[in-house]
Amino acid sequence: MVCMLGMAGPARASPSEFGVAPVEYTGELPQDFRREFEQTLAKSLERAGRTAVVLRSNDCASFECMREAATAAEIPVTLAVRVNNGSREYSAEILAHDSRTGEKLAQVSITCGVCGQQEFLDAIPAKIIELESEIDRIFAGRTEPPRLRVAGTPNAAELTLDGAMIGVSPLDVEVRTGDHQLEIRARNHTTQVHRWIAVGGVEEVVEYELKRLLVKRERERKPRPGLRVGGWFAVSLGVISVGTGAVLIGIDGRPHMPTCAPSSLDLNGACPNVYTTGALGAVALAVGLAGAGTGAGLLIFEHQARPKEPLTAELRLSAGGLALRF
Repeated sequence: MVCMLGMAGPARASPSEFGVAPVEYTGELPQDFRREFEQTLAKSLERAGRTAVVLRSNDCASFECMREAATAAEIPVTLAVRVNNGSREYSAEILAHDSRTGEKLAQVSITCGVCGQQEFLDAIPAKIIELESEIDRIFAGRTEPPRLRVAGTPNAAELTLDGAMIGVSPLDVEVRTGDHQLEIRARNHTTQVHRWIAVGGVEEVVEYELKRLLVKRERERKPRPGLRVGGWFAVSLGVISVGTGAVLIGIDGRPHMPTCAPSSLDLNGACPNVYTTGALGAVALAVGLAGAGTGAGLLIFEHQARPKEPLTAELRLSAGGLALRF
C-alpha cells in the first residue's frame, strides 16, 4: 500500500453561491413590490460575484427543508429573509445560515420609517455588502475538513471506515478529525488496513494494491461405474476364496472317510488316508483376503468420486466366516 498526504487549502474559500429560501412577508405588501424586492436582493448578491439560487421544495416549505435542499445542491450558505410593512414602516431581516450545520453566520436588518418603497429597496445593496463581509470573515477563519481519497487495484474494492461500510473504490469523501482505521477488501484478495490521524485542511490519499490469493480448486470427480462393478466382483471372489481356504484348512489331517474301510485301519484304529489340504487352504485364504481388500479399496475410491457421505469398509475374519462391513 502506498499512502500519501496532500495539503488542501488552509482556509475555506468564500462561498460563491447563496441559497435563498422563500421570502416571508407580513403586512400589506403588493405583489409588484414583492417581486421587485426579490429581484433587488438577487442583483445585490450578483454585484459582489455571488449567485443567488432560489430554493424550492414541493414536499416541505419550512426553512429546514430549504437548508437541506441547499446542502444537497452543495450550496454552502442559505439565506432566510423576512419583510414586514407596518403603518408605513418597512423593515427586513436577512439571516445567513451554514447550509450543512444550520449555524447562524451573520444577520443584517433594514428599517425604513416613514419612507417610500423605493427608498427601502435602495438600502438593500449596502446591507448585502455588510452581510457578505461578515460571512467572508467567518469562512476565512475556517479550515477545510479532513478528506480521504482512495484508489487502487483491484477497482471496486469494499471500503470500511472505523467499522462502517462507506462505499467502494475509487472514493473521495470528507471525514471527521481524529483517529481513523480504513480496511480495504476484495474477493479472493488480501485485506489491507490503513490507520491515520485526520487533520483539518489535509487530504489523506491512499493508493493500494491488493495481492490475489491462490484459490485451490478441486478437480471435478466423475463417478466411475467400472470401478464399482470391479470392486464388488473382487470382493465377491475374495469372500468365496477366503471361505474355501477356511474349509480346506479346517479339514486338513482329517480321515478321508470314503476310503477308510475297516480292513485298512492300522493297529491304533487310525485311517491312513487323510486330507492334506492345509497348504492349499492357506493359499486360498491369502488370495481371498487380498482380493477382498482390493475390492473394498476400489469401492471406497469409487464412492469418494460421488457427492455422498464417505464410505468406509471393514473386513473381519471370525469363527463364523468372513464379514465385509460398510
